[in-house]
Amino acid sequence: MKQRAMIQYPRSEKCYVSGRVNKIQVGMRRITLQDTVQLTASGEKTVKPNSPLVVYDTSGAYSDPQFEKGETGGLPPMRAESYGRRKDLCRDEWRGAYRAKPGKIVTQLYYAKKRIITPEMEYVAIRENQQVETLGLKSYITPEFVRKEVAAGRAVIPANINHVELEPMIIGNRFLVKVNSPINYRLELQEPIREVEEQLLNYLAIGCDTLTALFEQEERPMEEADHLRSALLRRSPIPVGVNPLLATAWAGELDWPLFRDRLITLCEAGVDFVRLYPSLLRGECEQLRQRLLRPRSLEYRIWDNWFLAHKGEENFLYVHFDELCEILGSYDVTLSLGDGMRAVSIYDAAADSLRQEELKRVRELVRRAWDHQVQTMVESAGHAPMDKIQGQMKEIQYMGHGAPIFTSGPLLTNAACGLDAVGMAIGGAQAAWQGASLLCCSEPEEALRGKSDTRRGYYQSLIMAKIAAHVADVAKAHPGAGMRDHAICKAMAEGNREADAEALSLIPKRFLKLLK
Repeated sequence: MKQRAMIQYPRSEKCYVSGRVNKIQVGMRRITLQDTVQLTASGEKTVKPNSPLVVYDTSGAYSDPQFEKGETGGLPPMRAESYGRRKDLCRDEWRGAYRAKPGKIVTQLYYAKKRIITPEMEYVAIRENQQVETLGLKSYITPEFVRKEVAAGRAVIPANINHVELEPMIIGNRFLVKVNSPINYRLELQEPIREVEEQLLNYLAIGCDTLTALFEQEERPMEEADHLRSALLRRSPIPVGVNPLLATAWAGELDWPLFRDRLITLCEAGVDFVRLYPSLLRGECEQLRQRLLRPRSLEYRIWDNWFLAHKGEENFLYVHFDELCEILGSYDVTLSLGDGMRAVSIYDAAADSLRQEELKRVRELVRRAWDHQVQTMVESAGHAPMDKIQGQMKEIQYMGHGAPIFTSGPLLTNAACGLDAVGMAIGGAQAAWQGASLLCCSEPEEALRGKSDTRRGYYQSLIMAKIAAHVADVAKAHPGAGMRDHAICKAMAEGNREADAEALSLIPKRFLKLLK
């Protein structure tokens, strides 16, 4: 007997598409559409069936009525089924974590350059196509096309070998625009795992593509953050990222040995990408005081204080960058290079000497990461007027050697206090149209910190970011992006298919209750 799925969409069912090269089952969502009923001139009724629509689905097994949670409450480890046959992996029996054998490389970038189509590459090709061939449409996204984009560094597949519950996805300019959202918990809660799981299911239902876990908080021990992160990873079918610097900063004195050990722990746990700021050096950090508004990010404040406390020492992430890449490559963790100089005011958005120096350093670091076969993204934007976005995206694409752009916003105005999600959605659509691949939901009230219900605000920001991403997909003529809009227009034109329009919408009405 079937049980109720934990995530339910109107007029939808879970379906699976089999791979042709690898033994994989790709989860999708099939939307059933009503028949078209028309009357002829003679008054005769005609019925024409409408083919179901298959769409991209981030809900994982949670929308499958056959899914049953295990004792740990997690998802099945589907990626681990082939690990026993792999000759490039070894497993630490004590920690239970996989890593590359000495002398071996296990990253998707390495395989792509070797002309190997991995199961992950075929998986994302099937997801991206959304079965458009069944509707008579053609798509350029084949497993071989995915391999070429990854090999060129223009796309990444964040898929830590230890995140065995992951359903692989791809981030790149030639693919669907993806959306990232932070996930956190309230300190006063006695059962944080339950809240994290509730947030996760809501994020997945809305269509979140990646998560950034912000569990490290000064008020609680690091062991609790590790426990929560492990619980999230065992439950998450989408990539999970972290900022290891935050985790290390709360541990005490910040130095390279402590950070290195922390990074290895996070990689062994299964995090899929890490956000780091090796391009923020001492000299530029000191000169940032010239700006009207200095960066407010916690990462900047940590480094600024560290430079003050360690006279004459340089950013150890930059100094030890090669060793850092070797660690990431051993687990196939994607590197997201942070933009420490990003503007926090539209008045600081113009390119200045500090930002130019950082971009030159980012260009250097991308190439060095690729030399270690590490998949790499480049973070950008922050605040910028609309007329600057196109130029910024082109500049970052050039300086980042075409690596995928992970952008926060950009926020187009400082005058939308309390409604920053709106400005970010408009800016995100523009940035994605001009080349950004991953949109990050920022604080819902960027200029009014501590004034909002953060969880509800992130739901709002995520919904608007999803709309922005879809707008950009349609503008870029992604295969299958416009078929959803066309199907909705057809349903509305016929007048008697309102239920179809609801089922086809990006955010069904039932999920808007999260904003209340």
